[in-house]
Amino acid sequence: MSALYTRTRDDIGGDDASSALLAARLRFFLPRDLPKIMLPLGELLAQGALGKTRRPRVLDLGAGLGATCLGAARFGAITGAWDSLDVVAVDPFEPGLRLLSALAARAEEGGLVPTRVSPVALDMGRRLPAGPFDLIFFGLSLNEWSRNKSAAEAADLVERAAGRLTDDGAIIILEPALKREARFLQETRDELAKRGRLAVFAPCRSAAPCPMLPSERDWCHTAVHGELATPLAEIARAAGLRRSRLTFSYLTLTRRQTNPKTDGAPSWPEGSFRLVSDPRPSKGKLELFVCGGGELVRLMRLKRQQSPDNAGIDEARRGDLLTVRGPLVPDRGRLRIGPEHTIQLEAPGDGGDPRPSPNTE
Repeated sequence: MSALYTRTRDDIGGDDASSALLAARLRFFLPRDLPKIMLPLGELLAQGALGKTRRPRVLDLGAGLGATCLGAARFGAITGAWDSLDVVAVDPFEPGLRLLSALAARAEEGGLVPTRVSPVALDMGRRLPAGPFDLIFFGLSLNEWSRNKSAAEAADLVERAAGRLTDDGAIIILEPALKREARFLQETRDELAKRGRLAVFAPCRSAAPCPMLPSERDWCHTAVHGELATPLAEIARAAGLRRSRLTFSYLTLTRRQTNPKTDGAPSWPEGSFRLVSDPRPSKGKLELFVCGGGELVRLMRLKRQQSPDNAGIDEARRGDLLTVRGPLVPDRGRLRIGPEHTIQLEAPGDGGDPRPSPNTE
């Protein structure tokens, strides 16, 4: 099942309608993927860019069984951000939409805000429902639609969807943390940034071209840290899948009217970076790759130069936000952190929102 959805994508279609695959999606992939949307939503909330309505209208493109929109409903309940959700769910797979509607009808029983779903059985590339929408999701679906298409064509679809956003609305695109899918999202992001009609809100710290694309070895992805709930962990163990740390790629876009002072994007402090690798400890030093200002940078701190002020780097995890106070000194292709530096560390969504967890019990 995992291979069908993340590797052998050409097989999706007739087999998808089988009851066994539908059951696998419902019992494992749906609850496992619910927390992914909470990370970008938490970043919007922390920056005051989530919009003001208590009852947002959501367009979920490629909704599937509702992992993304139901995850948003869970986010609304956890944070108190919303009273309810009104979702227009677009997907060509009608059995999945029927199941999503049934799940949404019982949202409150599952600890979600009340969620009303209007299903639309349609290929999202043919026609988009009328707006306006406060949030538009592409939940692990843009890469499916874009098979055999260019990043420019994917950007065209995203901009068409953006025409249905409210002035303070946002688009969130989630993709698997796989090389091809993630790099295609980065290429689409660069195309959208170049056109300039939408603001790149996250995960990037600037609208400059993605510094990972020049190297075929690199692709940008993040992680939700924690252990899966016990029933899901047992299924993952039996299937040979990861039992913790959900990985995925994402892109958050806003209308430029969202924050006129920063042209729609958040205002990051100087020396601000996004951690785009796992920390790499080795004998006598700690290294990690960060992205900021359109550059991919390797930060290094020698063990003997550890101090209370820079100790935050020891707790850093992929996806975290780092702010380095103090001048950075180049050292053989790296920027060296010393005892004179202060490290401020934030998890994505810090500012009153919980760090999302894959535990969905």
